[in-house]
Amino acid sequence: MTFVIGIDGGGTKTSCLFNSLENFLPSETAERHVITGKGTNIQAIGSEEMKKRLFHLLEHGLNQFSFRPEDAAAVCCGFAGAGRPEDRRLAEEIVREVSLQLKFPENLIIFVESDLFMALHGALSPHEKTGMLVIAGTGSNAVARNSAGEVFRSGGWGHIIGDEGSGYHIGLRALNYIAKAYDGRAEPTILTDLIMQQKKWADLKEVISFVYRQNSDKKDIADLAPVVTEAAEKGDKAALSILEEAAEELLLLVKSLSVRSTEFNKTTSIFVTGSVITHSPVIRASFEKGLQERKLGVLSTSAASPVYGASLLARQLYKENKKTGDE
Repeated sequence: MTFVIGIDGGGTKTSCLFNSLENFLPSETAERHVITGKGTNIQAIGSEEMKKRLFHLLEHGLNQFSFRPEDAAAVCCGFAGAGRPEDRRLAEEIVREVSLQLKFPENLIIFVESDLFMALHGALSPHEKTGMLVIAGTGSNAVARNSAGEVFRSGGWGHIIGDEGSGYHIGLRALNYIAKAYDGRAEPTILTDLIMQQKKWADLKEVISFVYRQNSDKKDIADLAPVVTEAAEKGDKAALSILEEAAEELLLLVKSLSVRSTEFNKTTSIFVTGSVITHSPVIRASFEKGLQERKLGVLSTSAASPVYGASLLARQLYKENKKTGDE
């Protein structure tokens, strides 16, 4: 039974969808053919660890769903950390090596793009050729595609010089504000008590150890974003300001992409994903209002998940390759 594989490789989780070409599952029921495992961001874990994780995931899927390696037709992957051409080439080499280890056909079709690209492909409905996707989770970035298939990107510069509007950026702004409030350089805020309660700090100056001495990673700081949302829902001015600033940064991502093609206009579908924009009513409302007022596009619901979009693209590439071979 010929099958294709769609892979959505994020920083913390990787999903692999095994879909038969003879009985291609619709998005509503495809989840039962998904295997999940650890993240496969090559920038974070390196090539050797990425190989190991992919091998075990794919091997597990073959056994779980009773597919034979020699029946694999195409593998389509979207990986975090694969935004640059050189990173995509390396990731493709890794997928090729793993596929050969698993005895997949030597002529297996392999396509690798960024996780952002694949998320947009899944979000667009079959009849849509243009659209944009904004990701606002731990980090932030955005991607757009026009009808010619050209792909444009904005953001994705990492947490040190970028990631504006992300959970990390929101958490960092909150820490900055409560430090200023402690000194009397800013108005008092309930953020101070809420953050101290969450972190179980006896003294606010423990923030110094949290940020500088305990090797806190960006996720630890991004985890403060829900606290800011809680404070905003209670009417805290500082929290509201931080979230509105985040929404503005996400709007700037869209605005920067809107000028890249004449096809982008007030009717362009704008999709969003990531915990920040989906779980914060303040950011979502401010973001949607900004889209309307600036005529940047229409906030829309994704047609399918990134991993399902990857499987659709794998099927499409197989059909195109087969058609070319038959001519």
